[in-house]
Amino acid sequence: MTLIASSWDSVIASTVGRSHHRARRGSQDACALRLGGGYAVAVVCDGCSGGESSEVGAGLGARFLAADLARRLRNGSAVEDIGAASIAALVDMLKETAQRCSVNDDDVTAVIASCLLFTVQVAVIAPERYCVFGVGDGLVRVNGRFIPVPAPTDGAPDCPAYRLVNGLDHHASLRVHASGAASSLRSITIATDGALELAALTTLPEDHCGALALFEQDERFVLNPSLATKHIAALGPQAPEDDCTVVVLRRRGPAQPDQHSGTVLGELDGGGMSCT
Repeated sequence: MTLIASSWDSVIASTVGRSHHRARRGSQDACALRLGGGYAVAVVCDGCSGGESSEVGAGLGARFLAADLARRLRNGSAVEDIGAASIAALVDMLKETAQRCSVNDDDVTAVIASCLLFTVQVAVIAPERYCVFGVGDGLVRVNGRFIPVPAPTDGAPDCPAYRLVNGLDHHASLRVHASGAASSLRSITIATDGALELAALTTLPEDHCGALALFEQDERFVLNPSLATKHIAALGPQAPEDDCTVVVLRRRGPAQPDQHSGTVLGELDGGGMSCT
């Protein structure tokens, strides 16, 4: 699948949180990107910190969703239709993975808890429409405007794999954050919740102020793929405590204003999604 598109540039930054550095652990975040044929798909996943190896599920989930969504777009599916279907396919994949790694039902639950709990945020751009959706917490910006993503009320964010655990399926609902005409887009930023710390910083060196806005606007971050990660790492003790992964999709040409960009469309159950 081609990784080059004429309409969209990308910026990716991913750093290990300071808490994981202290614990000598790696990042539990993952991201995946598919660009080509006038389409753009970006996915970020944040592994549950309590999971022994939740980075495994996050990596599988990001790659699976990016590929599955790209295939659906190439096969002619409308942006309005693919989110819920792709999340359902992801859950099926996670179920099969857990079963193949287990010998009984107790093992299945243990595998899910250890490896397969992660949140998801997704941006999909087709030639005519775009949609941003997710399961769980994170950060979303459309055309430089923050879109509210509800934080977990009990400290445990929603995860797609909760659909596989009895009594927790209602914690795996899909939420549409924003949608609209693709012609209105200048940029979409999706990130794991560690980026909320980055966005909240107000006392930064001058060249670090507004890091997310810089990623969305400054050409240097497109020309040098490693610069965004270095930019966050250079914050030192002000870098995010949590793992931080940011993906920005940036239009190469001009966009038309759209008063509906960034509209929060509400939470839907796993059976369907509307991006109108």
